[in-house]
Amino acid sequence: MQLAHTDPVTAAAKIAASAAWLADDPDRFLSFPRPEPDAQLLRQGPIREMFTASVREAVRRGLAGYAADEVAERRPWGFRLGEVEQPVSIWHGTHDPYIPLAHAETVATLLPDSRLHVDSQEGHGVILARWADILEDLMER
Repeated sequence: MQLAHTDPVTAAAKIAASAAWLADDPDRFLSFPRPEPDAQLLRQGPIREMFTASVREAVRRGLAGYAADEVAERRPWGFRLGEVEQPVSIWHGTHDPYIPLAHAETVATLLPDSRLHVDSQEGHGVILARWADILEDLMER
């Protein structure tokens, strides 16, 4: 993460090198072990097909775009969360192995008008699993 702040070009090159397998075999991405809620989502044909198509498209022309996205999400955003004036809903699945609940809680605390939804049954795929609820929440806000 620090390298993305100090030397984004080198960070992108290292990320691309470490993810070279992704360009060679994008379907392999979906074969990695996942928490059960996410594994259940990926057993659903349409969701698995969507993810497969998305990963293939992300690396179709190489890893430069993928690496640039990985670096960009680790760099400063150019604004402070306390400056966000719009209402924000944050959804987090406690089985998410990538983003700790503490991160979602911190973001919710820093946003002036936020609502944190924590789902103890879901993982990183909470947005897909709770899509109808998320849309309803957006309509209310």
